[in-house]
Amino acid sequence: MQKQEIIRDTIVKIIEKTIHPVSDNSEIYKEIINSQNQTYNLIIVVFLGIIALFAGATWLYNKKIVKTEIIKETDKIFQEEKDKLIQEFKAEFEGELNFVKGESARLFANSIKGKKPGDYSNKFYWWMQCVKYYKAIDKGKGVRISTENALHALEKCIETTEESKKFILETYPELASNFYDIIEIIPNELDKEKSEIKKLTDELLK
Repeated sequence: MQKQEIIRDTIVKIIEKTIHPVSDNSEIYKEIINSQNQTYNLIIVVFLGIIALFAGATWLYNKKIVKTEIIKETDKIFQEEKDKLIQEFKAEFEGELNFVKGESARLFANSIKGKKPGDYSNKFYWWMQCVKYYKAIDKGKGVRISTENALHALEKCIETTEESKKFILETYPELASNFYDIIEIIPNELDKEKSEIKKLTDELLK
């Protein structure tokens, strides 16, 4: 009986010695696996973080580029529209101004009675100014009437050549801008009147 107990204890000890190393190895493997899992998890987290960072940076960059392009296009459109509006306003303003100047010149010409020395010289000057300002706004009827009246006044000036010449040279000495340049812009439809005004002006101011 005692011998059996000794044998059983011996077997148990042998089994324990055999099992413990296996158990220890299992723990080591478990630790290795856990460590590897943690490493993989850390790598995945870092990788996902890098991807998120890259995605965020790309989004911010694209947003900045888009915003910059929008601003550039908006500025370009605004500049184009601003220049266009300025040109339109300038043309409209100059048109209105030329119309007012033409109407004023017509009133001055009609207000001169033609009874004083130099009156017809004055009329000739103001009717020529009407031609200039009405031509600038393509007021065809105004140009035609002004040209006809300028010719009539000039014919009256020829009747008193010396007085008329003296008055014009003293009052309107800029002959090119006040007379000859305007003669050149009289339209071809009034070529007969244009030629006659040119001839009589040369005769008056020679």
